[in-house]
Amino acid sequence: MKDITTRQFGHNPDLTILVPTYKRAQMLHNCLLSIAGQSRKDLIKEVIVSENSDDMQSRPVANAFSDQLPIRYIQQRNGFTAQQHGIWLAQQVETKYVATIADDDMWSRYHIEEAMRCFQEYPTIHSFFGQAVVVENETCHPLNRFSGSFLQIPDSISSNLVDFRIWDRRDAAINCLANTPLNIWAVVALADAHRFAINTAAGDPEFGKYPSNDRLYIWRISLQGDIGIGRNISLFYRRHSESDIQTSFADNIQELLASDLAVSEEIARQAGLLGINTYQEWQREYKSAIQFGLAPERIDLWNPMIRNWLLSDQIPDEPTPRNSTEQRLAELLKKFIYLFTPPILHILFLKAKIRTGKIPP
Repeated sequence: MKDITTRQFGHNPDLTILVPTYKRAQMLHNCLLSIAGQSRKDLIKEVIVSENSDDMQSRPVANAFSDQLPIRYIQQRNGFTAQQHGIWLAQQVETKYVATIADDDMWSRYHIEEAMRCFQEYPTIHSFFGQAVVVENETCHPLNRFSGSFLQIPDSISSNLVDFRIWDRRDAAINCLANTPLNIWAVVALADAHRFAINTAAGDPEFGKYPSNDRLYIWRISLQGDIGIGRNISLFYRRHSESDIQTSFADNIQELLASDLAVSEEIARQAGLLGINTYQEWQREYKSAIQFGLAPERIDLWNPMIRNWLLSDQIPDEPTPRNSTEQRLAELLKKFIYLFTPPILHILFLKAKIRTGKIPP
């Protein structure tokens, strides 16, 4: 961990911001408003707003910001998937740095400034992520934190004052093993590193299958260089009924859970090829977090398959069942306990509300 001394940096605009959008004119307006309100707007060379549909409402929204931002509006009619759209957009960047934000999310005022300061003060980093919180609307009132990680547990009271933390590939691997610890829409990266990460991650069969699988991108970008992580909120991640993640939860939760576990196993496999025993490292960090005083239920393990996989040797020893019937009942009880954790109950609740029509599908 490195304590950063603040220094001033130049005014050379060398950043492209990518804003993929899909039929969300009002949300796009508030997204662009958050970009226009950046404290270091002078560092932005281009904002590419790319509408991936025939929707005609996004163009006037983007054009309304032409006097505040160097906007280039593009309308796609190629029927890109979200994954293909991201890859295509990455190829359009000609600047040294790139940032991405979804049309339904918003940045805090100092996101770009903090990212550029981290790049200046820590030259080995290839990407920067700010903190993210989940919100419901433009009031940006936090509903909950986006995620969490072992390595963001402060070592002492004074470490809370450190502006940035730095992750190497080992840190990224163990923190991406159980969940998505960072949000892809809070990233500012070297353009070459971003292109590498999004292209090579797309070669993994689970990438882009569900929104929660963005951790393949985080893992891949860590292979290019260290990751800088700010301590302040950079992203307001909007939760709403039309979001991809809510649709994924409602459509096929079992497939989502299986896909999530496949991502964990793939990251562990790839890290193993680099000599990183991710499973052992994760277990060590888990035990350290518990010793630090972090309650086990606060560690994000919402997927019962991943929970079972990672904590299999953490479960206390139990008496051996006397017969196969008792063994089957014991296994069913464990599955029942894993299923009815608060995050899974919340997902099932949303799914039920969608089926009954209380939330639009």
